[in-house]
Amino acid sequence: MVEEKKNIPKVRFREFAGDDANAWEQRKLGEIVEWSKGSGLSKDALNIQGIGVPVIHYADLYKFNSVQKEVIHWTMNDIGTKIPENNLLFPMSDVTPDGLARTSTVLQSNVKAGGDVLIAKLNKDILSTFMSYQINRNKNQILPLVTGTTVRHINSKSLSTLKVTVPGKNEQKYVGSILMRFDSLIALHQRELDNYKMLKKTMLSKMFPKNDEKYPEIRFTGFAYAWELRKLKEILEINPKTEKIPDIFEYVDLGSVVGTDLIKHTKTLKESAPSRAQRLAKKGDVFYQTVRPYQKNNYLYELQYNNYIFSTGYAQLRPYSGVDSNFLLNCVQEEKFVTTVLNFCTGTSYPAINSKDLGRVMIKIPKSTEQQKIGDFFKHLDELITLHQRELESLKTLKKNLLQQMFV
Repeated sequence: MVEEKKNIPKVRFREFAGDDANAWEQRKLGEIVEWSKGSGLSKDALNIQGIGVPVIHYADLYKFNSVQKEVIHWTMNDIGTKIPENNLLFPMSDVTPDGLARTSTVLQSNVKAGGDVLIAKLNKDILSTFMSYQINRNKNQILPLVTGTTVRHINSKSLSTLKVTVPGKNEQKYVGSILMRFDSLIALHQRELDNYKMLKKTMLSKMFPKNDEKYPEIRFTGFAYAWELRKLKEILEINPKTEKIPDIFEYVDLGSVVGTDLIKHTKTLKESAPSRAQRLAKKGDVFYQTVRPYQKNNYLYELQYNNYIFSTGYAQLRPYSGVDSNFLLNCVQEEKFVTTVLNFCTGTSYPAINSKDLGRVMIKIPKSTEQQKIGDFFKHLDELITLHQRELESLKTLKKNLLQQMFV
């Protein structure tokens, strides 16, 4: 395997690999760029109505990625510095690890740079798409150059000292292109995920009756009767007694559930298990996060296994006959339910509700047939959310690995 100290990346396109492959050249950023600044547009001069001259303000650089074609602001004054293609843009103020280098290649051609935007004009043999990934992957080299505490600044003199490694222009194009394709896929799945989450939020507000009403705004065909108001303890058992904990079990602690998805569990020995490992799961149980319930990390256990133990940080809700588990899961996700629970909570940093108070919370429920329809609808929606969430995480992980392996 080729050693990295020879300035050759571990992973390389076939066209540029082999025994006679050229090493990447190490340079300082100041050697390959010419610096300029955007003109002094203040935020007060900007609007978000899409009227006037499109302009990038330094704060906008934290809000767009390498596949974004739009800008955030416009100004009615035809001032500002025109941004040519193949330039890098840096925010000079409020510098954070998430807004270091952005390429102008993805912007529409008539965009101008506003105040506190630093423009780096690259040599003709350097591609800004490649260089933005090169710089941003090594954030630890940049952050020590930032000055200030309340407002964090960076300048061209400091940025000029950055060490970068550069291959030939064709290889830069290959590397930049594949990473931009990953960014496009990530952006696509993020949009899909956001859309499904918004759809779920909207439907939760419309498929459950509002405060003083007995009928939901949106309903499946064939259902017309009023929903019934019940205390939670009247329709389910809270924290049923666990007769025997297995000697070896899969432990689910707080943090193991994100949204309605179980993301991890840990094989644990009973003799060394934490004292909070007490709730033996049964198919159909809903585990409700009683600590910081506003996070809405609640899980419906549908596995066939009888060796999953949940933390006492969850309330174990076992529905009585005639109560659908999927419907119940979405009842406790609904915003009105969460607000009611928070009113019963004690504590500030870690608000929590006890099982007795949880049982007193009132909810509205329809007949079991309508519960099943609603439960199945949201179950399918949760599956789509989980699918896109996992795909998004997988793509981000793969991109992170490529950034580690394809650069020197």
